[in-house]
Amino acid sequence: MVVTVGAINAGAKHNIISNEAKLLLLVRSYDDVRKMLLGTIKRIALGQAAPFGIPEPIVKYESDFTPSTFNDHEHAERFMGAVAKKIGKRNIKETPPVMGGKDFSRYHRTSQKIPSLIFWLGVVKPATYKKGYYKVSYGNTDLGEKAFLVDFKIFLESYCRGLLSR
Repeated sequence: MVVTVGAINAGAKHNIISNEAKLLLLVRSYDDVRKMLLGTIKRIALGQAAPFGIPEPIVKYESDFTPSTFNDHEHAERFMGAVAKKIGKRNIKETPPVMGGKDFSRYHRTSQKIPSLIFWLGVVKPATYKKGYYKVSYGNTDLGEKAFLVDFKIFLESYCRGLLSR
């Protein structure tokens, strides 16, 4: 689970104590813990206010949130099997679950139950690769153009094979 305080807004001037503060949180968890987590946040807010005689805080939850993404197990096995045939099983590394939330995290929550899959595609020049170290860089990538194109081709071929082998 992830709870991030994204913003704290209170007061309008440095020398005036505000009578109100707003905390904007990002809360991401798997579906089975979300309700418990939101309830805990509310209990903490109430528990902090009560001893000081502060009016009960207003705790609101936005319905517009991005849920965590998780893989459809059958879809992931099929897809990764197709990738392994192309690049070899030794080139595939399983990673622990992450609390990433992407738009497609909603696909399997629709009435159509569209299988979803999140995976990391890594290409890095051999000279910069260190075993057990994965560098994620958004602004300054160390990708060879040829390596990226080869990996993208593998992705497309494997994805199509994975879908067609149902």
